[in-house]
Amino acid sequence: MTDTRERSGAAPSAARPGTRRALVALVALVVVLVGCGGDGEEAGTAPPSSTAPPTTPTTAPPTTEVPTTAAPTTTAPTTTAPPPTTAAPTTPPAPVAVAVVGDSVGYTIAEGAPGEIPGVTDVEDAALPGCGLLRDGPRPPESIAAGAPPDYTGCAQPVADADARALAAQPDVVLLVLGAWERSDHQRDGRTVGPGDDLWVEHLQGLLGERLDTLSSGGARVALWVDPCGPDADTVARQGWFRDEVLAPVAADHPAATLVDPTPVMCTPDGAPRTDVEGIGSPRAEDGQHLTEPGAAWLWTTWLGPTLATVGAA
Repeated sequence: MTDTRERSGAAPSAARPGTRRALVALVALVVVLVGCGGDGEEAGTAPPSSTAPPTTPTTAPPTTEVPTTAAPTTTAPTTTAPPPTTAAPTTPPAPVAVAVVGDSVGYTIAEGAPGEIPGVTDVEDAALPGCGLLRDGPRPPESIAAGAPPDYTGCAQPVADADARALAAQPDVVLLVLGAWERSDHQRDGRTVGPGDDLWVEHLQGLLGERLDTLSSGGARVALWVDPCGPDADTVARQGWFRDEVLAPVAADHPAATLVDPTPVMCTPDGAPRTDVEGIGSPRAEDGQHLTEPGAAWLWTTWLGPTLATVGAA
């Protein structure tokens, strides 16, 4: 601070006590005034305390509210369901005329045919008891002992005549029933032949192929009967051999042939012969192979007639 005496230009002089007191008071007043309103540097006062810079407001950015509205549920348009599709009714196959040829099992099937059969117009019985595929050679010894002719020679011409009679009836389907003789053991050239013998199988297949050619020559379909569930284990095994080794392979190679297997209707689920057919009990005779007349009639009306009609339509 500049002394007032320098501003007045007067030379300093010794001040009186009262003057000194007034001066001190004035100086104090000036100091007070300068401290209140003057420049800090001229007043020699300490620099103002450093004040922290104003705090920048930490206002959080505005919250963007995500709308919590659930996505609108899309309601599928209610369309009227189309009316249920009604499958076109299956047209049953046209009824067929049937001729039955073969051995005595075929004979009992044909003899028991009722007057009215679903899918069948008429049945021609041209089966021959005692004759199947074989036309020569000795019969099995046990058959001869039971009263059968000693050999098959007597079957050759009768079988040819029976087949001709069957074809003359102009059948749509020929039911060929075989197996009772062919699956038995025979003596040929000093040895026993039968199931498991390749030469015997080949011989039977050749005879069956020739018979199929004859029976289908007029345009008929040929249904090969599969003998079902015999009365004992040995018979069942032989039936299976004849089906698998003779009937099935030849039928597979012949365009007019097909197998018809009555096992589902004539046997129980465990493979035993049925004895519970309503009204008749067992459809087969006591020997377990030939059909009774009521049994044959039941078989024709419940299964065989419709099955042969399907064969004829194929």
